[in-house]
Amino acid sequence: VDVVNVDIPRGYVGRRVADLSAPGEFQVVAITRNGRTFLPIEGSTFLEGDIAHVVAQSAAVGHLKVMLG
Repeated sequence: VDVVNVDIPRGYVGRRVADLSAPGEFQVVAITRNGRTFLPIEGSTFLEGDIAHVVAQSAAVGHLKVMLG
């Protein structure tokens, strides 16, 4: 697996963290916001300026990039 750090694009601001996942392919495991990193809980949403730390199967990184636009 790879850990990919993603600057959250405008299209994901206000959306649930769960919206940026694909079971068995990748999922957000942490978020850095205003210089602090935390583990998201169910129902967490992205804010402008967030950095998502995503664990992804190597073969799924392309799919992740497509989802992010």
